[in-house]
Amino acid sequence: MSSFAKPPLFLQELLIRSFRNIAELSLSFEPGANLFIGHNGHGKTNCLEAIALALSLRPMQGLQNIDLIKFDDSSAFIKANFLGPHALDLHIEILPHGKKARLNQQTIKNASSMGKFISLVSFIPAELAMIQGAANLRRRALDQAATTLFYDHIAALKAYDKILAHRNKLLKSWPLDQQSLKVFTELLIKEGALIIHCRLKTIEAMQDIFARKIKLILGHQFSGHLGYSMEDAAVFKETIPDLMCRLEQSLSQVASLEHKRKVTLFGPHLDDLVLSLNGYNAKKTASRGQSRALVLAFKLAHMLAAERVRGAAPILILDDIVSELDHNTKANLFEVVAELKTQSFFSATDLKTFGGQIPQGRIFELREGALL
Repeated sequence: MSSFAKPPLFLQELLIRSFRNIAELSLSFEPGANLFIGHNGHGKTNCLEAIALALSLRPMQGLQNIDLIKFDDSSAFIKANFLGPHALDLHIEILPHGKKARLNQQTIKNASSMGKFISLVSFIPAELAMIQGAANLRRRALDQAATTLFYDHIAALKAYDKILAHRNKLLKSWPLDQQSLKVFTELLIKEGALIIHCRLKTIEAMQDIFARKIKLILGHQFSGHLGYSMEDAAVFKETIPDLMCRLEQSLSQVASLEHKRKVTLFGPHLDDLVLSLNGYNAKKTASRGQSRALVLAFKLAHMLAAERVRGAAPILILDDIVSELDHNTKANLFEVVAELKTQSFFSATDLKTFGGQIPQGRIFELREGALL
């Protein structure tokens, strides 16, 4: 997996057209804080989604392409210019069944192309429920962190998803093509081991920061820990060949059941990120306030580990998250944002939400998808 140090890039200008409820917007940003203000449903989140697409070629909320296009329009368009050691000009056309992207007039085919230049950390209110929620919420948060720290994780995830879909289709077919199933099983194990290896490296990079932030937010009597679980068994730092052996063993235990259920029953798409508080799995024991503190500590560790691993601070997107936090957790968030000295994008219903705790930056007030 790659780690490197490069001077930061900043999003300087953004043109959005036919994107969700936005007919057309042209925006210029500061390298520091940029604030989107307005009532709910008027376009704040849509602007941040467009920014996320410009930075990573992926929306924050996992929306489908058709959901990104303004009603009654056939496509959406985003144009972004980046300021830094190398000028970058990005064009994205969003169609119902795919995206076409060009970077400095060269076609790019996957999100890892942008990940080489820019790292992004986004934080949305839905993520505050990840402790008590389903395992897929925690896997998604861990994979977001892994792709920020190690951009080639994106390619492994994409390959794995395609292989998994093909393998599941084979398991549902009759008669079962055993030779093809063997091929896709071998591919699944190979890509799956790479994904788990990267997830474990990400946890290792975040572990000490996460533990420190838990003590700062909740007090020194609390200790926090990040763990990884495969089939309810804890997994620690292992080599890729060792992880491939683990996956092969998992397959041997579920192979007959897979044929009955006609679905893949092993692999990293079923694993879990375990967040512990004072030695106990937080999903089972943490209060609502403690759960929110754990999520914030995870996100702060994500931000700081990205700077440590990549040598440059990530760009931050925080969508209406400040209003969800109490005074202490809000103060910890603003402290890390200030420490990173990076470009950040916030949204809130009004400026009072921030309580004067962050430096005033460029402010955009939105109403019905347009700037006031």
